[in-house]
Parts: sequence; structure tokens; C-alpha cells
Amino acid sequence: MQWGKTVPESRPGVYVIAVVGQAGAGCEIAADYLPPAIRKRWLSNQPIVYIGCTTRPLAVRISEFYGHVYGMPSPHRGGQDVLLLTCDRRVYWAVAEDPAGAEEAMIGAFLTEARHLPFANKKRSKSASKLTKGHYAHMNIKKVGVLGCGLMGSGIAQVAATAGFDVTVLEQEQKFLDKGFAGIEKSLTRLVERGPEKGGLTPAQKTEAQSHLKGTLNMQDLADCDIVIEAIIENVAEKRKTYAQLDAIVKKDAIFASNTSSISITELMTATKRPERFIGLHFFNPVPMMKLVEVVKTIATAPEVYDTAVEFGARLGKVPLRTSDKTGFIVNRLLVPYLLDAIRAYEEGVGSITDIDEAMKLGCGYPMGPFTLLDFVGLDTTYYITHVMYDEFKERRFASPPLLRRLVLAGWYGRKSGKGFYDYADPNKPVPGEFV
Repeated sequence: MQWGKTVPESRPGVYVIAVVGQAGAGCEIAADYLPPAIRKRWLSNQPIVYIGCTTRPLAVRISEFYGHVYGMPSPHRGGQDVLLLTCDRRVYWAVAEDPAGAEEAMIGAFLTEARHLPFANKKRSKSASKLTKGHYAHMNIKKVGVLGCGLMGSGIAQVAATAGFDVTVLEQEQKFLDKGFAGIEKSLTRLVERGPEKGGLTPAQKTEAQSHLKGTLNMQDLADCDIVIEAIIENVAEKRKTYAQLDAIVKKDAIFASNTSSISITELMTATKRPERFIGLHFFNPVPMMKLVEVVKTIATAPEVYDTAVEFGARLGKVPLRTSDKTGFIVNRLLVPYLLDAIRAYEEGVGSITDIDEAMKLGCGYPMGPFTLLDFVGLDTTYYITHVMYDEFKERRFASPPLLRRLVLAGWYGRKSGKGFYDYADPNKPVPGEFV
């Protein structure tokens, strides 16, 4: 192992930064290199330890040695890695023929160099000891499995393929795959028409994304996936049955994730023998357009799995927000009562469907009113969510209004069925219904 105080620009390899310390302690590094959460801690003069690639930051927690420890093994290319350590205004570089040796040297170096800092924990934990042996909780996701090729499943498959992951989509019948892949083709074509200058794609990027997509009717084809994301019907029994089957097929170190918007992740998790590798990844419709993904942990989720899921969401081009396994998570916990109150207001004669929609758009700046949003989400989906949330909290604000129940019983689910609170006989000019 060779160490130096300056980094030769001609030295080949992958540059990895390490930051140990706090702003006031003289930790000299450009804040822009750090992920937002770590940058906030550093700029607020809080102790941090961070190792990451400057070109693709990765927030994978590797230990609780002291303060907050974040880390990432360098991406190996060829036989050499170049590693940087920044600590107390001293910069080091290291080159090792063995990439694993380079990583081990990096870990050992920052533990040694950080020990003198005022906030360092003098007592090393068992997990910190493991670091010196080159063990990290790093999971490199390359292959993605998606269960279901409906509106959400196809959208998740599209963004994963566009991000460069190899994606296998599982469906029960070929007609569902054909319909879902036709939707992906249409969506990618719209992005090409928009152009990269407006957040779209080039024709070459569209072709590249499609080359990463594969459909299958055979669950065995998901066996070597690194993460499997379920986006099937919102039915607990059906989801649990599917997870139990997958658990016996997919490799043991793979992560299972559910896209459910309301069902308890813990309840789904118990259908498998991998509770520590089970997570919630709640995307929003339409998936290619909506930036948010809620990353949901249970009481059993391993910290490294949680962090890997957050990093995976970021690699998809989304903004991953952490939340816990409480029914509704963040968005639906706040959104569903608002939508149900809009229905109650209409039932009570507060305003017409059009008036309430326009009031929320013009008065609150919302892009669409509550009834337009309900039709877009699906009245059946919302109705199911109300059952889950009411069962959990037993509060009236989560209970389904009578009108919502009657529309669902009539088969009026919104846009997807052609009728909901609006009639979509002419999709470009929806006509509001009159129900009271």
C-alpha cells in the first residue's frame, strides 16, 4: 500500500472521497460532493464519517462506529483503485493492485485518522471491528424483478430500465404483458417527442431502455433478481400468496419490496422467511413523471437494506423519502382524509363537483381538484384504502362516504372505467356527474 499527500492527476483509477470530522474541526471537502442529508449534518457542524464516490454518491450505512457513519466501496475498474482520505485538512491517496485491499486500506485509514478528532468514540463496537476486515453492508443491485405489468408495474419497469437496470416483468397472462409493454412503448415515445432538453429522452436512450426489458409468465425467471418489486392487486391474501411462492424461488440475499399504498408491509413480510430484507417502495402514478418514492421500513428491516432501497430509489431518478410502516405512510395519511372530506362536502351540498375542484385549484394552487384526482387514482383503489386505514385507526375521517361506496358498487371506478365523478365519454371534455 502506498500513501501520499497529493493526488497525481495522471494516476488512473476510480476516485473515492472520504470525509471524517465536522466543519469546525477542519474537514476540508467541497460540500457539493456530499449527499443532502450528510451535507446538512456537516454544514451544521455535526460529526460525520462518510465515504463515497464523487460522481455517484451512495448513502449506505456501514456502521455506528461513532457519530454517523456512511460508506461505499469504490466501483472496481481494472486492477487499480485510487482512494482519497480527507481528514483534519490532510489529503491522502492510495493505490492497491487488489481492489479489496484498497477498500480495506481505506477503512483502516479513516479509522486511524479519525481517532484523534474530539467527537470520536474511543470504544470500538463489534461492527466497527468488522470494518477493518473489509466487511460492509453493500448491496449492488443490477437485476430488477417487477410483479405485475399494470399501470404501476409497467411504470416501475420503465423507470428501472431507463436507469440501466435489467428488468424482468412477471404477469399471469401474455395479454397483460402485451398491454403493459404497449403502454411503456407509448410512454417512451412521448418522452422522445419531448426531447432531452425538456427532460425527455433521445431515440438512442429509448432503444437502450427497451433492451433492458423482458416479460415472462414464469416465476422461475426472477430467481437471480437482486430486488423484486410487487405491484399487483391491492389484496392482502393475493400478495401474501405470491410472496410465499417467490420466497422459495428467488435467491436468499435478494430484497423484496411492495408498492402497496396502504397495506401493512409487516403483514406482507410475514409471508416470507426474509423479514430483514423486506421493504416498502411506494411509487406514485404516473411513475415516469412523479418524482417521489416512499421508502418504508418495518421493525424488522435491516439498516443496510433500508439504505440500499433509498439509494436504489435515487438511482431511478426519484426522490426517496424515508418513512415507517404506519398505514398510509406519509402521503396517503394526509391525502386520503382530504379526498374523503371533498366527497362529504359534496354530499352535504357545500358545492358542486366542478366548484369544489376549481376552488382547490385556484385557492390552494393544486394542479387538479379532489374529484379529478379521485378519478385518476381510481375510486376502487381509494375505496380499498379507506377500509385498510379505517381498520387501523377506527376514525371517521378514514371511513368511506356512502357515495364513494355506491360508485364502486356500480363499477364506476373513474378514468379507467370511463365513469366516476366525471363521465369520460369524451376524454378531452369530461362531464361532471350529478349525484345529490
